[in-house]
Amino acid sequence: MTLINGRNTLLVYLDEAGDTHFGNSGTKYFFYTGLVLTGDGFPLHKALLECRYATLATQGRFSNSHESNDYFHATEDSLETRENVFRALKAHSDDVRVYATVLEKKAFALDHQTPEKLFEAAAKNLLSELVNAEVHKASYEHISVMLDSIPVQKKRKSIIGTLKRTLAATLDGSGITFTVMPMASKSDLALQAVDYYSWAIYRSWESNDPSQLARLGKDSARITQAALPSKDKTTSPAIQKEEQRSSYRRGGTFSLTS
Repeated sequence: MTLINGRNTLLVYLDEAGDTHFGNSGTKYFFYTGLVLTGDGFPLHKALLECRYATLATQGRFSNSHESNDYFHATEDSLETRENVFRALKAHSDDVRVYATVLEKKAFALDHQTPEKLFEAAAKNLLSELVNAEVHKASYEHISVMLDSIPVQKKRKSIIGTLKRTLAATLDGSGITFTVMPMASKSDLALQAVDYYSWAIYRSWESNDPSQLARLGKDSARITQAALPSKDKTTSPAIQKEEQRSSYRRGGTFSLTS
């Protein structure tokens, strides 16, 4: 835990991957990932800051697509940059715990196929599991949740509202307070770290490429497939059949092998 303003504080960083479209052009899955700092101080931040300057010293820039070299972003970073970041993350895997929720979009009931319902299901599953797992590890008094800034005001209000309602319900009666703070990912190295975990998880499920996640080490992330909204008569037989086929992963844990 981290002592902030005299309170034992759980620091949580969130990142989403995949899109919220339900058409054929959308991603198959929607992902929501949370990274928790587990120790005192900020050793991961220090390691990534050193990684940043080492990368600039040897390469001169993070990638060809970055307009500036002010933060790491997995989808844009060069192979060399990714290698440096993955090395730093793996070296500090004991300083974090990572949780992720995976939602298979076409298994949703038709009347739940909206971006708001999709995010609500992902957020509830992730935060409930993360908080319930973490609060038993230490005597936390406060939870600070950080996520990347959301430029669209309507979407920002919806997302922040969902996160706050979920945390309030999960923490009800515990006496633990919380804050939800959107900020530019370039402002916090841990937000850049969870972006890398999120990207690796996305690659593993969406592209059937577990190699990136494996680079982070054995059992580097606890990944569960979220419970879906209940089915109704609008659900097609094809979707019901697909849900039965994939249900063996729902509620389970995806563990890496060495």
